[in-house]
Amino acid sequence: MKLDTLVRELEYSFVTISPLHVGGERGVHPSLVDLKVERRVEIVDGRVREVVVVPGSTIKGVMRHTFEDLLRLKVLEELSKSSAGQSGRPTPLLEVVVEALSRVVEGLKELFGWGREKAVEFLARLLSREQQFLSEDTMALLLRDGHAASQCVDLVGGELGNRLAGVEGRVVRKLAYMVCATLPSLYPLVCDPTSPSTSCIPDISLVEVARDRGVAARFLLNIALARKAPLVVEVCPVCLLFGAPGRSSPLRFLDAKPDNLDLKVLPLQTRVSIDRYTLAAKRGKLYTLEYVPAGTVFRGKIRVVTPLLHPIYANNIDNLLKYLLRMAGERMIGGLKSTGMGLVYVEDPSTTNPVDELFNRFVELLREAVKRKRLEQVKEVIEEKLVAYGLDKEDAEKTVKAIDVVFESYKKIVEKLKHS
Repeated sequence: MKLDTLVRELEYSFVTISPLHVGGERGVHPSLVDLKVERRVEIVDGRVREVVVVPGSTIKGVMRHTFEDLLRLKVLEELSKSSAGQSGRPTPLLEVVVEALSRVVEGLKELFGWGREKAVEFLARLLSREQQFLSEDTMALLLRDGHAASQCVDLVGGELGNRLAGVEGRVVRKLAYMVCATLPSLYPLVCDPTSPSTSCIPDISLVEVARDRGVAARFLLNIALARKAPLVVEVCPVCLLFGAPGRSSPLRFLDAKPDNLDLKVLPLQTRVSIDRYTLAAKRGKLYTLEYVPAGTVFRGKIRVVTPLLHPIYANNIDNLLKYLLRMAGERMIGGLKSTGMGLVYVEDPSTTNPVDELFNRFVELLREAVKRKRLEQVKEVIEEKLVAYGLDKEDAEKTVKAIDVVFESYKKIVEKLKHS
């Protein structure tokens, strides 16, 4: 694709290897199909027809999740290189998270005049609102270090206790529980977009940092985890490409449509849930679903609005999107994946993994953002903007000081990843 056009298109196609079910509306009568596939109505040559589709939102969602997972694995890999975990010590990931939270505590103290204990209690309440809450076996899978998951709270609590002098042990332990139970929302460099209190937050929210405690904690935490550098890097690498609240994505996903499927008759499958105690069909759990058969070819388009595309993606966007499409196909698309549905093969896929290059570019961008002269200029601009927005001078200065405090965690993460 050429870079000198306002909107460019990437065409792709995939073939279904197993049956595919992307859900549409449910049937409204017992004799009809219970679970229909997604359809769109369109006009072709003056005639109205229904078309089975894989919605663009489905393609975007599975590609975004794939990108998040690839970057999180990269972060774990690089942190492990820079500081291998030792017996009785937190894993490198947990050390980074503990450092970030400790700095946010100090930032909240600076901003609102709180004591450490009040700031710790506030962060624990904030994390308790997270949508994810991990079981011990899931924690063990995420930590990937051989530690028993039950050790996570002890390790994090001990490290937090060392850094947060004067805070009651009970309060520190409560925060440690929240950290271990909501770890995916606290990864450095990569946010969890489903998180209500720790996902990426745009720079326009700066005007609310001194007035809203929730916005302040979220803003400071994203800096401390090196997901953003105000006025320089607004959001994490995934949100730069796929969008975030307050920041538009440069990508536009059109529905994928089949080019060899007769819609007059779609195959049906009858399913039933089995009662694990009686080993018989569960009452009221018989249902019928439509599915797209294996061997169906879908074609779709992704439009790229070039003025919105961040420079780190400008030269390799084709390769990245093709690679994410291939990986998304391998992890399956649509519903009923656990029964084998949704496996697809993306035609003409990219086999070159661009994640390493993009990761290094983003880390370099973060490193450039905190060079002394540039950082001082940014802090001056932030203070002037806050005063211009109506914040009094004292609150503006407190905001800048709080940001300066959490930048210490940011710098340490960048140094770890730069030398890995």
